[in-house]
Amino acid sequence: AQMIAVDTISDVLQSRCGSFCSTDDVMIYKAKENTRRALESRNPAERQNHLSESLRLFMKGARILDFDKLREVIGDYQQLNYAQGAVELPLYCAEALDPDRLGVEFWYKNPSLPWPDASAPASNAASSAPSTSAVALTSVDSRREFWEKRAKCYSLVLNSLETLETKALKGGDEAERVRSHAYELAFASSDEMFHCRLYEWLISRGLADELLEMRPQYLEAYLKRDPPTVDKYQLLWQFYVKDGQPIKAAEVLCALAESVDFQLPLTRRLEYLTLAVGNAKAHPVSVGGQYESAIAFLTDLEEKLEVAQVQLEIFNVLSPLAQKQSDPELRERVELLEKGLFNVTELYQVYAEPYDLPTVKLLIIHVSQHRDERLVTEIWSRLIDDIVAQNLPPAETADAIQAQVVPLGQRFYPSDSAFPFRHIAMLLVRFHLAHVDDIPPGWVPRILVQCGIPYAEVWDVLHQMYDSQVPPFNTQSAVQTISSAICILLQDWVDTAKRNPSEFFPADRVDSAVDVYLRELETGEAREATREGYERIRRELRRNW
Repeated sequence: AQMIAVDTISDVLQSRCGSFCSTDDVMIYKAKENTRRALESRNPAERQNHLSESLRLFMKGARILDFDKLREVIGDYQQLNYAQGAVELPLYCAEALDPDRLGVEFWYKNPSLPWPDASAPASNAASSAPSTSAVALTSVDSRREFWEKRAKCYSLVLNSLETLETKALKGGDEAERVRSHAYELAFASSDEMFHCRLYEWLISRGLADELLEMRPQYLEAYLKRDPPTVDKYQLLWQFYVKDGQPIKAAEVLCALAESVDFQLPLTRRLEYLTLAVGNAKAHPVSVGGQYESAIAFLTDLEEKLEVAQVQLEIFNVLSPLAQKQSDPELRERVELLEKGLFNVTELYQVYAEPYDLPTVKLLIIHVSQHRDERLVTEIWSRLIDDIVAQNLPPAETADAIQAQVVPLGQRFYPSDSAFPFRHIAMLLVRFHLAHVDDIPPGWVPRILVQCGIPYAEVWDVLHQMYDSQVPPFNTQSAVQTISSAICILLQDWVDTAKRNPSEFFPADRVDSAVDVYLRELETGEAREATREGYERIRRELRRNW
């Protein structure tokens, strides 16, 4: 049988049966014919011409191209490695099927709606709507139908990308070129709704890092779009870092840390706040002329981080107790610590005070810079008294006190609000005086120096006790015990100053004081070690200063 071209048949049908075969029908017929010729052609240039013509004609007839036919055409384009047709035709059809952008409007209004199944028929629920609000519901349903049509077209683009990518993985430079071209065309689209669908698809395939490197035009809007998720926030702050906007990255991280919408462990919230502080510090001073607001924001973040660290400490203290005790209220309060961030007042009133956590109280006082001398001295007295009340041997009690005081001193000094070191020195000295035969003479000064207090300040407070004549320093035994402690302190100070010439060391003042201490030192075997210590100090001063 003689083959008759589709062009000839369609021209005859249109001229004689216009109502049966419209202009749009003719374009579709001709487009299919060009696709068929491309499939049959062995000449690359000729094949490309047929494909270009078929794409042009399909686009002209896009309004009447149903989804099944469109899917068939896209399959042909994929088979022919025609990236332009496989990507641009479904995108063009999405616009043609939704000329008034009702589908886009529906998408904006319903950000939480999952994308429809590409194989399902388009929704058309308007006819089932109650008559009381028929107009409004018809409008909503109409928009949804257009949204679904767009989404189905987008699914064909994604299918094309996946198909061409699979071909590229099998090898060949040409297949890789086609794949790259397909992605270029997809990212070149100005359709925001499609971009968001594309980003979601790429992220689901583990390509989030590649997206962040590209930073395409609608990525920021997509990551900020509802519904919010931890993954979106994670990508958004990284987007801002790569885009040179560290302050915005810090804002996102702070929002993530403070969010009560996500089930995040407290350690993760601290991690986000730490990253927020780091990004806020990276903000260039001159950008946008917002120096003061950036500094204020950084200060606020640092304070929030400090409070969150207190919250973590409370969690670490109470969590084991909640597991051991059958106290539902305690268990509930511990669980609340991981559901959001508290402020210092809440932490003190809900946790530190009711559960009597003295160390936590000190932390809160330190973080809040709250000044209450009576309160803080009571807490420190309680800390020492609790250790003494364990009735351990004196040497073990001394070790326990040191293990409690030194870490807190290293953490809080020079904060008088949380570490009143003169009061703490008094507590230590009183314990030493009560157990002078069991505790070495350097116990008090060495604890204070380990806390980070300068030698000069430790000497000042010990010398004031030495000179005070106020109980308990109104006995010769107490004064001589303090003198022995001062001797150890000054020996350590001399040794440190010799190793570090830049260390502040008032040699003349020390020399004069040593003369006084020696004159006032008791004679006898009990004080011989102290006398030898002072004499050694004097020799070192003469030799080195």
